[in-house]
Amino acid sequence: MRRHTRRTLLPICLVLLGSLTMSVGCKSHTPRPGEYYDKEERFSIIPPAGWEQQQGVMAAAVVFLSPMEHADDGFRENINVVVEKLPSDLDFDEYVAASKANMRKLLTDFEELESSRRTVNGMIGERLIYAHRMGQVKCRVLLYIFVENGRGYNVTCTAGPDTFDEYLPDFEKACESFMAH
Repeated sequence: MRRHTRRTLLPICLVLLGSLTMSVGCKSHTPRPGEYYDKEERFSIIPPAGWEQQQGVMAAAVVFLSPMEHADDGFRENINVVVEKLPSDLDFDEYVAASKANMRKLLTDFEELESSRRTVNGMIGERLIYAHRMGQVKCRVLLYIFVENGRGYNVTCTAGPDTFDEYLPDFEKACESFMAH
């Protein structure tokens, strides 16, 4: 009788162990309403409703563009996400410092206006507001920097100095929806 019980329990235990391993090893993603999810770069974000989405633009994984205000609209407010694979020995503070140094070096008339730490969906982030110029176009930018799972995530929200405050609530809401997966 004991032999029969062992033969029956062993397959049941193996099936249970297999299903437990599958449920722990494979995370499924349930999308939030309006969410953009990038499985390859392992992040999601909820852009403002009605914004145009473009992928593969320069170094960005995704770019969201505000609706055209009129036919002559020369600048569209935007949100983009840039993802960098990081060396394993680079920590959050070093990545933020390197990012700021690169901005000072590469952006014309770079001026840091605000800098603070924020926690977003359990991740520590650096929140920056800065100004710079691209050619003759003056920009004001909200940037959130995150480091998760060996990747640096830069969520950059750009508007003109005259429209930045108007778009800031939408920018903040999008940045606060950001999740690394």
